[in-house]
Amino acid sequence: MRLMSMRFRICLLLLAGISASVCMRSHFSMTLVCMLKKAVSNSTATSSTLGEVSDGCPIYEVESDGGKVETETGELEWPRERTPYLFTVVLLGQVVSLVISMHLSNRVSPSKMMLFAVLSQVLITFISPTLARISYWTFFVARFAMGMAEGLIFSPISALATRWFPPNERASMSALYTSAFQIAFGIAPFVVSFICSSSLGWPSSFYLFGIFGIVWAMEWLRVGADDPSCSKHISEKEKTKLAKFQSNGQKNTVIRPPYGEMFTSPVLFAHIAAMIAFYFTLGIMSSFLPTFFEERLRLPIRKNGLFTMIPFLAQIFSKNGLAFGLDFLKKRGRIGHTAAAKIAQTIGCVGASVSLLVLLHFADCTQPEVALVAMTLCCALHSCMAVGFYASMLHICPPLTGVIASIVTASGVIASGLSTAMMGVASKYSHKYELIFGLCITLNIFAGLIYLAWGTAEVQPWAGHVNPVVRKEDKLMGDEEEGGESEEIPPCPLEALT
Repeated sequence: MRLMSMRFRICLLLLAGISASVCMRSHFSMTLVCMLKKAVSNSTATSSTLGEVSDGCPIYEVESDGGKVETETGELEWPRERTPYLFTVVLLGQVVSLVISMHLSNRVSPSKMMLFAVLSQVLITFISPTLARISYWTFFVARFAMGMAEGLIFSPISALATRWFPPNERASMSALYTSAFQIAFGIAPFVVSFICSSSLGWPSSFYLFGIFGIVWAMEWLRVGADDPSCSKHISEKEKTKLAKFQSNGQKNTVIRPPYGEMFTSPVLFAHIAAMIAFYFTLGIMSSFLPTFFEERLRLPIRKNGLFTMIPFLAQIFSKNGLAFGLDFLKKRGRIGHTAAAKIAQTIGCVGASVSLLVLLHFADCTQPEVALVAMTLCCALHSCMAVGFYASMLHICPPLTGVIASIVTASGVIASGLSTAMMGVASKYSHKYELIFGLCITLNIFAGLIYLAWGTAEVQPWAGHVNPVVRKEDKLMGDEEEGGESEEIPPCPLEALT
């Protein structure tokens, strides 16, 4: 694929859009550390002081001019036992919006749906600092709304990917645009760690990522399109090439999904199981990695930001390298879509599980570098699952990719919500990370076995059983007897906004 092609530009815009969306939510994992007040001690120290506590772990202290040392400059006095629920409620909001988007996915323009979702997040992000200062509960409601807005982007992204990317490019393109999650989970906390230690203060984190969302929305309005036929910037040669892969002219048709066959399909079940394992682990890593490094390794905030960033950046190279390598083999006929997906899924499930075992048995606060290497390997290999089940999800029923993505993603978001809730419950135990990481290992192994048994990238028989929705006025006129007339989405709806 040419780097100057329109579909590559669309892929980059999807990458930027997801990055903006996830950054507006995920930066909070580090911003929270800066928002909350921390107990102060009565000793004096400088930034170069490195002490040691009774368990042998180093403790880093920051410079102070008086007789007190304060390691955080937060202003909010929220009960710390309530903070895990600020992550859980976001995922609850995502589940609600995913149910809505499952109904809207083949009724609403995916380009407009994605634009609406990001702009909604922008609004919520800008008012969040004010709501946080009012009370914990007003901010709690804002986090729920943030989850609802973010949940609306998953279905349109999958629909756009199916329309824009040929089958032989979907693994590499999905790996590229889903790298937005790694960029957001890695870069956002790192940036926030510097903002919090500067004079800008924690509210600047919200404003910075809100501006990022506005910039993306302006470019999407200019370049974004539902499919190649709606694009004003695509060449005729590329448009003709991509037209061969359109799904029987149903791209703007409202289709009634065969839910009975879908929910009894072991193939869909395999993708749901894979997504549950993937999101459960991702939920722990994205929400509590800074907390893990703070509590177990006793890292100061800037070093914490660096340690949090490295594992997620490693994911970008691992999954994109694997995806482009597998697509290279597929284009030369050396491997099929299903075999490629199962290879990637096995690498992700087994590799992440082994790395977590190493982390639990060999890493501690006296050897932070070992913990960094183990966590980096875990995240890098875990991301390979996106080249497995996520890529095959785009193949199994092209006309209903948006609906399938909503169902599969909703199951994953529920798992992610449960992971944060379990962390809240486990926080009372001294071995909470052993409990949670052990559960991650178990889920990954079982999901890998289930996908090996039933996972596939082949178009399913029930994909040919989809039926267009017949409008009521057509039924009254007797058109249903002649095969019915499908309700259609207006072609190229984003053009009306530009």
